Amino acid sequence: MQEHHLVAYVEDENSREAVSQALKELLFTNFQVFSGSAAIATKNLIKMGNPKLLIVDVSSSKLPLSDINELAEVCEAGTKVIVIGVRNDVSLFRELMQMGICDYLVKPISLGLVKKSLLNVFENREIPKTTTRLSKQVAVIGVKGGVGASTIASSLGHYLSDATKRKVLLLDLNTCMGDIAIYNDTVPSKELGTYLFNNKAIDTVLYERFVNKVSDYLYIASPQVDIGQSDNIIGEVLENFIENIKSKFHYIIVDTPVSLINTGKIKNLSPYHNIFVLSPDISCLKNLDIITTSSLILKGSLQKTFVLNKFGESKVGQLDVGVFSKLLGNDIDVVLPYDSVHCIKGANNGNIKQIYGGKIGKGIQKLGEIVSGNNKAPKTSFFERILSGI
Repeated sequence: MQEHHLVAYVEDENSREAVSQALKELLFTNFQVFSGSAAIATKNLIKMGNPKLLIVDVSSSKLPLSDINELAEVCEAGTKVIVIGVRNDVSLFRELMQMGICDYLVKPISLGLVKKSLLNVFENREIPKTTTRLSKQVAVIGVKGGVGASTIASSLGHYLSDATKRKVLLLDLNTCMGDIAIYNDTVPSKELGTYLFNNKAIDTVLYERFVNKVSDYLYIASPQVDIGQSDNIIGEVLENFIENIKSKFHYIIVDTPVSLINTGKIKNLSPYHNIFVLSPDISCLKNLDIITTSSLILKGSLQKTFVLNKFGESKVGQLDVGVFSKLLGNDIDVVLPYDSVHCIKGANNGNIKQIYGGKIGKGIQKLGEIVSGNNKAPKTSFFERILSGI
């Protein structure tokens, strides 16, 4: 099928007419306007390929951010997206912008509004040579120290880059004692640390100076600062850095210390896919409850995944998976058994991929499928969840 430069999926007739007329008046000829929602657009794009501009409608969506995240999985670099909806919500608009959406139009939409939006996107109707990628941002949050969040973040980055063949950035915000660089045999960047802690604007062109390439599709940004400075990170500068580089990657995985959440250095994680890493003990449940109930930046998050790590490390005192899940009030999505041999060996050798040969390899694969949207299997039983990491 011929690739169309402009494709729209709009639910109601009046809005479809406004979009069609705007495209005609702006002298676009290679376009199609379909009846349908963002969810339908996601299914059809797999078959028909990616256009230069995609207009989607989330009016009937109960979880618009989730639907746009799923759309991101099938959008290649170079696709610009305009979203139409019925919610006149500033927070929704901001979250969509953070996800890489070009514009959000609230119904009822007029001909003039659509034309103005299209002109802004195409800059005098010419398709720009550099375009925005719709990236997926993932926050890996260890609810307490030592639960293995950095190991999981790094392993997830390797899996996604290998399995999807798309560019992945690992961003380590453990700026003083971070292990992501060590796990991947690279050197942390003191220069990036200087930028994030001294309120210096980072030019998009210079981002390569702060990013280490470790494979064809995997990159690492690991800022480093001196002891005592780790809590002085400037949130606005961090957000600016992520904003500048997110068009370069399909996935951005952020190893996120709880301290940055508690101090408000990270302003908003609700657009992120939040992965909570826990160990099977009461203190993790207590910490998670404190984090999720008191932190404004996590409220409203539509994508949450719970990973129970190091299961079986201690035969005495650890909670059973079923008991832990009941106390948590949520299903455990991934259970990773304790495997010190492969984890320590991989860390010491600067090759964290070695854990694929151990007990937790299948669990990392399952987590990667959840993040990438390829985990379409029905809910598994308790015993299947246990076996998924063996």
